[in-house]
Order: sequence, then C-alpha cells, then structure tokens
Amino acid sequence: ELKAASFIDKEGKENAIDVNNPNPNKVYTVATDDFMASGGDNLLENKIEKGSQNYLINEIKVLNVRFVKSNIDKIEFDVKLKMEYTITTVFNEQTIFQSEETNFLYRMYGTFEDGFKGKEKKVEEIEEGKDEKLTSGLVPIINSNDLDKYATKFLKEFCPKALKEPTKLNIKALLESKKIKWHYAPMNNNISGITYFAKDKAKVYTSSFKVEEIDVEPGTILVNLENRLKRKEGAFRNTIIHECVHWFFHRYYFQLRLFLNNELTSFPSYKNNSYIKNDLDIFWMEWQARNLAPRILMPKKMVIKKFNEIIDEVEIGIKEGTIKKTTQPKIYELIIKRFANFFGVSILSARIRLKELGLNFVEGILSYIDGGYIKSFSFKKETLRNNQSYTIPTPNLISLINSNQDLQDKLVNESIIYTNKMLVVNDPKYVNNKTYKLTSYALEHAEECCLRFNVQRMGRGLNGEYSEKFFLFSSDEDRKESYSIDEDSQSILYMKAKENASHFEKHKHLLPTTFSKLLEYLYKKNKLFSSYDELGEEADVSGRTIRDYKNEKKEPTRINIIKIALALRLSAPYILHLLNLADQQISFNNKENIILMAVIFENQRKGLEVVYRELKKINEEKILHLSKNYINNHPLK
Repeated sequence: ELKAASFIDKEGKENAIDVNNPNPNKVYTVATDDFMASGGDNLLENKIEKGSQNYLINEIKVLNVRFVKSNIDKIEFDVKLKMEYTITTVFNEQTIFQSEETNFLYRMYGTFEDGFKGKEKKVEEIEEGKDEKLTSGLVPIINSNDLDKYATKFLKEFCPKALKEPTKLNIKALLESKKIKWHYAPMNNNISGITYFAKDKAKVYTSSFKVEEIDVEPGTILVNLENRLKRKEGAFRNTIIHECVHWFFHRYYFQLRLFLNNELTSFPSYKNNSYIKNDLDIFWMEWQARNLAPRILMPKKMVIKKFNEIIDEVEIGIKEGTIKKTTQPKIYELIIKRFANFFGVSILSARIRLKELGLNFVEGILSYIDGGYIKSFSFKKETLRNNQSYTIPTPNLISLINSNQDLQDKLVNESIIYTNKMLVVNDPKYVNNKTYKLTSYALEHAEECCLRFNVQRMGRGLNGEYSEKFFLFSSDEDRKESYSIDEDSQSILYMKAKENASHFEKHKHLLPTTFSKLLEYLYKKNKLFSSYDELGEEADVSGRTIRDYKNEKKEPTRINIIKIALALRLSAPYILHLLNLADQQISFNNKENIILMAVIFENQRKGLEVVYRELKKINEEKILHLSKNYINNHPLK
C-alpha cells in the first residue's frame, strides 16, 4: 500500500502526494479506488477551491522493480510507476479538465521476515546514485572488474581487521560472530558444501562420526567430509568462505523462492557447472562464490603488502645465512609456499591470486600440469605477457603437432625437445641429452631457450557461449584451451635449433643399415636385458618373436617394434629409424600416431611402462595394445 509518493510535474517541479493530508494549493490529492478508504469518498470535492488546481489520479501502474542493494540484514529496491491523472482547474467559476501522465520512482527497503516500507530519498538522488544492481531474481550483478570491491564489502561485514593488516582469517571466529553453524555431512562427491536458508532437517556426522539427523536453522553450512579428508586445509577454508558468500550475497534469492516453493530450503555448491541445470541465476551465484572466496581469503591490498614482507624476510634470511642460497626458482617456491601458508590457501589458489595481481613470475613456479608438478623455472619479467606461457600440456601439444609441420620436423630430428612440459632448444647448455632434462641454467633462463605460447582459455556458460571468465568454473568437458607459438619467440629460437645436437644425428653413421642388425645392435649396446626372453617380458612381445625378427624369419609389425623400442628405452629418432628400416613408417596424418609420438617425445628413454601410464592419463592407452597379462603383472595403474 502506497501511503505517499513523489512525481515530477510538467514544469519539472517535484510534488509530494499524501492521501491522508492533501494540500489544495501545493499538494494534489489521490482519488483512485485504491485510496478512497484513506481519505473518504468526498476527498477530492472537499478540497477543490476557486482559483485552485487539483490532480485527480486515475490509475497507477507498476512498470518495473529494480533491486539495488542486498545486505545480510536488508534489501532495497526501486519501484518505477506510471501515473495517469486529470488536472482539474477552477477558473472564473468554470472547471477545466486536462488528462496527463508521468512516471516516478519509489524506493522501498526491509526484509522478507519483517516486511518492506518506503525510504525517504529524492528522485534525483535515486536516478543519479551509483547503486549496486540485482537481477529480477535478487542475484547481485557483479562485473569481473568489481570482484575485489565485493570481497571488501564481505570483509567489512565479517572481518574488518582483514582489510587493515595481513590476516589469516579465523574461520571459527568468523562463523561464530555471525551465528553461522557448520557440520561435516555425507553427500554426493560432486558437492563440496551446502548452505541452508530456512529451517529443515539434515543428516550430519556427530563427534563420533556417526550419521544423525538434526534440525538446522537458516545460516547452517554442511561440508562434504569425504572431500575434506582427501584435500588439505586450504580447500576446506575455501569451501567455508564459498558457502558464506552464498549466505551473505544470495540469501534473498532463496527467500524469494521460498514464497513460491517452501521445499527450497538449501543450496548445494557443485564442483563444476555440468550439474547446474540451465538456471542462469544459480550459474551466476556459483560463479560469484568461486571467484569471491579466494579474494576474501586474500584481500588485494593485504596480498601485496604481505607478499613484499615475505620477499624482504627471505632476502634477509639469505644474507644472514638462515635460509640456504639457491636458484631463483627455488627461492620463488619458498616465497609462494610461505604466502599460501600465511593466508591458509592452496598453492594453486595462491598462484592464481598472485597472477591476477600482475605477478607473472608465478607462471613458472610450482606449476601443476597434466596431473603432476613440473620443475619450477624462472624468466625475465618483461618476456611474458598475460595469456602467455612457456609450458604446454600434452593434449595441446598433440593438437599443435597435428597442425604444425615445421614443429613436427624439429621434434623428429630433435632440434627441439619436449621436456618439463616445455619445447626447448636442444643444446647441451639447456638440455642433458642422456636424461632429457633441463639444465639448471635453462631453468633460470626460460626466455632464452623455450618457445613461448599464446594461450586462450575459455569455459562454456549455460547459454553455450565460451568465455575466459568461465574457464576455472567449467568442467573439463566444457573447457577449451588453444595454444599457438608466439611468432617472435619462434623466429629467434628456431635459429638456435641445430640438428647435430641430437644424439641420434651424431651416431647415425655408425648404425647398421638393416632392421634385424640394428635391433641386435641396440639390444647388445643397451645392456638392459640378459636375454631376448627377458626383453620380451618387458616389451609384451615373446622372446621367440624377437629372435625371429633378429634372424629375419618373421616380418615385424609396427606396434611390436614400438613396444620393443620403448622397452629398450630408445629415444624417438631411434624408434622412428627402426620403423623406417622395417618399412613400417609412422604417418603423422594419423591421429593415433600423433598422440603416441607426442607422448614418446615427452618421455624419451623412460620405458614402456611410463609411456603407457601417460597415455592412460589421456584415455589413449589402447594405442599400445598391451595384453591383460602384461598389465596385471606391471605397476601400470
């Protein structure tokens, strides 16, 4: 019920409408059916005087409602109304009627529990104010550039201290200050936590880890116990803050829906968007919680301050001898570990946050790629821009090889080596040709020897659109990553790549010229096996078959040659040379061949078992055709 409102007349003058105490000279009365009960049936007639002008409001329509603020204790919104009215003028004892219409705003505030009322605020202030905006479903509209601002808003409410000095958030105290309770609970592995927005019953673990059904109040958080046992403290802290974000910023979304469906008492937080069923509001709430949680745990200004403090501490420690002097990558590892430990976050979360703030050096430190950590490396600051990398995951290398003949040739002749998830110039200064590992020098000067990539990482939203802002939020099947070699990097490093740096190229002239003789030569030269039967066990090819190949009694198959070569721990050029001599050349036009060779390029001289495990990571282990007996008798899982 509108008790009072404002509108602008034709001359731009603001007028107040008060249906209970109308002023016939300045304020004009409301006489619609909706308001007759407030002023009486003869409200308008009693107030018309000679020479005066009155407004008779015929109809008020709500054009739209714009939600502008949402806090933990209240919500505000503007109601835009259209008013159709009649101007009644008494002049020279004649009454003149003129129909008009205008729009006006009316701000309201309150809660779903206590109701809403009008807020005194001028129209001009409402129109010009920089209010926060919400969707029609009461979800905050947050631009990616405003995430730090909203993280600050959260901390002002929950922990103001964290905005004044670097602080590891005290999760227990934070929850207690807002009377938020939490429990470990059994739940689907794809759910990390649940927040309750209304009273309900929930199954939780007791202190003795027995499952019990309890009554839960609004503001109760459940945490997946199984996920907590598998993951470290940083993931747990992130989950709790993630759920607090839902409680602080999204509670009105659920309260609104409780009016429509009183069964919607809670909200599960899924690990990826493949479980969110075409609901844009829920999609955006999850996106907001995932992006805000690490910013809340690591506030921008405090991150920069603490990071600089840790650098100073480490530098002083090295000078005083309390910290061992080592390589630059190792120093950076120490800094990031201390940083992550201070804020109580994971290494991955710390790296992402620091990179968001422009500290690109983290690109080479403690990188987790294709299911494992690679050797940390460093590079000159100015050599790597945003959305660039010196590393490339194996699946992306496969795509690159498929489309780049020049790179394919350089990998085959070993002028370029793929190691540590990096494409490196093959030179003793940078690569140890016996182990195919980067030298210490290369690990401190990646810009000098490693190809640089332009990277585009995108995730798919619910509308099917791909965007960079969805990447971390998306499931694997909803992600796209594309890598291309930076042209400036390529032109410089390809000139450094020399074919004669390859071990194979240096010794090719000493090798036998037939397949059978080369097989025998490599078997004896490597001295890895005492018999062909022992080699056969390792290669998943019978010893008799290998002897038949050596004695030219049987034509070798391509897959058997590859398995024997891998068991002999040969590098890619030797494997390809063996295949060529047996007239079993590998075609790089075949997808399976490209996948296999990419994995071999990465795992030179590491053996059949390692190559199988790496293929298994990308679900391509079938390429090797290993027998069930071999798989059961080797540690391949």
